[in-house]
Amino acid sequence: MTLTAVIVVFRNDMYQVSQLAATLVKAGKSAGYETDAILVINDASCTDELSEHEVIQGHGNVGFARGVRMGVDAASSDFIAIINPDIEPDLVQFTRMFAGMVRGRAISAPVLVDTAGRIEYETYEDWVFTIGRRAAARVCKQFLLHSEKTDLVPFTKICGAFIVLERSIALELEGPFDTDFFLYGEDRDLSRRARNRGIALKLRRDVRVIHVGGVSGSSAAELVMRAKADSALRIANRKYGKLGVLAMCVDLLAEAAIKSPVAGGAAFSARLWAIKRWLAQPGEPATLDSSILTS
Repeated sequence: MTLTAVIVVFRNDMYQVSQLAATLVKAGKSAGYETDAILVINDASCTDELSEHEVIQGHGNVGFARGVRMGVDAASSDFIAIINPDIEPDLVQFTRMFAGMVRGRAISAPVLVDTAGRIEYETYEDWVFTIGRRAAARVCKQFLLHSEKTDLVPFTKICGAFIVLERSIALELEGPFDTDFFLYGEDRDLSRRARNRGIALKLRRDVRVIHVGGVSGSSAAELVMRAKADSALRIANRKYGKLGVLAMCVDLLAEAAIKSPVAGGAAFSARLWAIKRWLAQPGEPATLDSSILTS
C-alpha cells in the first residue's frame, strides 16, 4: 500500500515545511506504507531544503483547493494525506494516524489542538450565517469535548488542516476540495458534498496534533479577507441560491460593522469588494485567482 502527503505552501518557513514533510514520510513508512511527499509551492519561495521531495512550483498563487488538486493529480498512491504547513511535526501522532487509516468511503481527521493543548473545537464548526454560528459552536464543543462518537454530526465539518482519504475518493470528489474555493470554506463545502455521496466523515479521537494556524492570514491579510468573503457568498449561494447570497451580503456587512473600528474597517472594505463582484453578475462568479484578489 502507498501513501502520499500533499502540502500546499504559501509564505511558510521552508525549513519547517521540510521538517514536516520528512516527519510525514517517516511516519507513513513506520505505519507500513510506501510513502512520499508532494509540496505544491504557491509562491516564489526558495526550495533548496525540499530537494528530497517532489516539488510543484512556478504556477503562482492558485489558492489552497487548486494547489491540493495539483498534488492529488501528481500522486499515484492508494491514500492521500492533506496537511497544512502550520501543523507541527509529531512522529508518534502521525504514525498513529496512518496506522489506523480508514479504508473505503470515508474521510478521517485527527483532533486539532493549539500550542497550549486546548482542543480547537471551533475549527470543526459548520454554519452559513452568523445567526447559526453559536448553535454550531455549542454542538462542536459538546461533540469534541464531551462525546466519544467518531462520526461527525450535523453542524460539524471535517477540518481541512489535516485529512486522510483514499485517492480514488479524492478524485470522485473532484479535488477533493472544490477548486472554485480559493481559500477558506472549502472544507465546509467538502463535508456537505461527501455526506450527500454517502462518504463518512470520521474523527480520529486517538490522534492529536498541534495546529499553529494564522500564517496566511497574517502575511496576506487583505487577500485572505476577500477570499473568506467570497467563500461565504459561494456557500450561501450553493445552499440557498440567490436569496442566500442577498442574505449573506447583509450578514457580512452587519458583522463587519460591529467589529472594532480598525478591524471592522478593513473587513468591511474586503467584504464590500466581494459583494460588489457577486451582485454584478446574475450567477456564480468565476473562480478567484490572485490577480483578481489583488486588483
